[in-house]
Amino acid sequence: MSIVKDFLFLEKAMSFYLLLEQLDEELKEANGRNDNQGPHFHFLLCPQGMEVIKDENLDRDATYTFVKNAFRDGSVATTGTSITNVLPPVSRFSKTGERTKIRESVLFRLSKFFERFFDISSGAL
Repeated sequence: MSIVKDFLFLEKAMSFYLLLEQLDEELKEANGRNDNQGPHFHFLLCPQGMEVIKDENLDRDATYTFVKNAFRDGSVATTGTSITNVLPPVSRFSKTGERTKIRESVLFRLSKFFERFFDISSGAL
């Protein structure tokens, strides 16, 4: 039974890899780019990535950089200024704690994406 699970995992990982390769090639052709992009770049192309950016009103370029650094470092940075650059402008001093709620929501969603794709990409697609 373990062999079947391993095979299914490998099949899923390979199909994901091929999909990313196809997206990368199409994007290179469309933009005239020939640089090698990793899974962080595909965050901006996949529906989940665009949904997070739209729903949370995030800065697109800062989010790309944040996700790229997460794949480079092997983890999502939960402290420091990098997450602050991603977040929309919200007062730190609101009585409802809106900034904290937004920050936690964004970190949860970005971490969920990262964990999903980092495991099958081995961090080096």
